[in-house]
Amino acid sequence: MQKLLKMLVTAMFVLTLGSLSSLSVSANQLTFSVEPTLPDNQVNNKDGFFNIALAPGQSEDLHLKYSNDSGKTVTVTTKVASATTNINGVVEYGPKAGKADKSLKYNLKDFVDVPEEVVVKSGESKDVVVHVTMPDSAFPGIIAGGLTFSDKAADTANQKTSAKTTAIKNIYGFQLGLLMRQNTDQSNVFTQKIVEEDGLKLHQVVAGQVNYRNVINASLQNPLPVYINQMAIHARVYDAKGKKLLYESKNADLQMAPNTNFKYPIALGNGKRIKPGKYRLKMTVYADKDDQKKYYTKEFNNKRVGYQYRWKFDREFTVSGKDATDLNKRDVTIQRIDWISIIIILAILFALLALALWFILWKRRKDNDEVTIEEEVLNQAGDRILIQRKTTMKEYKKLVKQGNNVRLVTDK
Repeated sequence: MQKLLKMLVTAMFVLTLGSLSSLSVSANQLTFSVEPTLPDNQVNNKDGFFNIALAPGQSEDLHLKYSNDSGKTVTVTTKVASATTNINGVVEYGPKAGKADKSLKYNLKDFVDVPEEVVVKSGESKDVVVHVTMPDSAFPGIIAGGLTFSDKAADTANQKTSAKTTAIKNIYGFQLGLLMRQNTDQSNVFTQKIVEEDGLKLHQVVAGQVNYRNVINASLQNPLPVYINQMAIHARVYDAKGKKLLYESKNADLQMAPNTNFKYPIALGNGKRIKPGKYRLKMTVYADKDDQKKYYTKEFNNKRVGYQYRWKFDREFTVSGKDATDLNKRDVTIQRIDWISIIIILAILFALLALALWFILWKRRKDNDEVTIEEEVLNQAGDRILIQRKTTMKEYKKLVKQGNNVRLVTDK
């Protein structure tokens, strides 16, 4: 029971700043635990992660307690990364492929020194030092990132298995937030005016895809070294004149890490083709629910909510014919034209039509054929006699239908 409790508590150290949320990890997957020892210069002791204040150029040794109750030796790998923002508007603290935002002045990994690998024997606990250094220059914002811990052997085996199958990867690690700042009170530096004028930026707006589905990507950037919390985005895509609403997206309770960017996707909807041409994006972004409540809106959940910040964007963009064609080909929700099936169906219809036409012509020709019939008629004396005469097959059928006593005479 103690082992299970310890592992579950460790999993809860996973950080999403603004509101802490634990990574979904089952206890039997964790082979080790990591516990931070919060220092005296911790900004908020209620945080389960490192959130420290340092003077310019100051260094400090932070301490982590690695424990292994798995019954076997574990090699714990540790990676340092700056915080990023994903397409869902969620801050991530683990390593991520791609370049950092151009506005990022200080990358956390350049100011943190931690052992990349630590061997922890079964039943053993180790004190691991994380050496951090604050940049020499005065810096008013937050250097945000995190530490990612993994079981080296389990993670390697898991990657090999996942490479061979499409199964979801098991989780053998977790993350711990690490924030550094020089000032605990940033309200005097990042005022309302500065945040609204120099804060959120809209850059490129282009057509793209998410999970092989067509979207309009609006690239948002937070160039300031502060978090943008409780973001609410209302995006609308119109025709070029801005009159006909084509696509719309609303999302609330998003967040952006300092000095990061992400592509906010506006979905077209399943099965919808994107057409080439000119479009217009209108986007309103709110942030920070606050007692001041400078901006009120009912755009989200039809409830009147007040926010401290607001940004409005209006941008024209163009989708080329080539891009539209390529995207529509790759969209898995768009039904494709099955030319092979169409050709087969048309061939069958053509064959049936040809057969029907042949039958009609054959029947018409048979009706015009000359035949000899034997017919019962009345002579001048009123007696019934049989006569033979030549006529057409069509007339013969007509006589039979009228009930006359008539028969075909077969040539011998």
